[in-house]
Amino acid sequence: MVQSIIERMAAESAHVKTRTVTVLAGLLILARVSPQPGAFRYAALIVLPFCWLDAYYLCLERRYRKLYDACVRGDVPKWELGLAPLTRPGRPPGWPTVIGTLMRPVIWVFYLAIIAAVVLAAAIPPMSK
Repeated sequence: MVQSIIERMAAESAHVKTRTVTVLAGLLILARVSPQPGAFRYAALIVLPFCWLDAYYLCLERRYRKLYDACVRGDVPKWELGLAPLTRPGRPPGWPTVIGTLMRPVIWVFYLAIIAAVVLAAAIPPMSK
């Protein structure tokens, strides 16, 4: 059961990346067709929530992988699906873990490339008719 949760988290992370590219491509086309001041800045800002969501899913996936490993070792019951056995006393799971996940190369390399694409698209002059 834990394996299917891990697979879903990995799939959701991939879907977030796909949605980021799709939404950003649409926004960049709109910014190019009807130039509005700051349109490219808005496109770059749209990337941030997707980046956070991707880091959140990756964080959950990594924590469920640790739960799976603990189940295999016999440290937790086989039917345990909660992440509570993996938390340290006095340290709640949540934002610090997600922020740490934001520093992983799988997150920042992809989203820095996306922001670089937005900057490049903003630097290209509009085509004349």
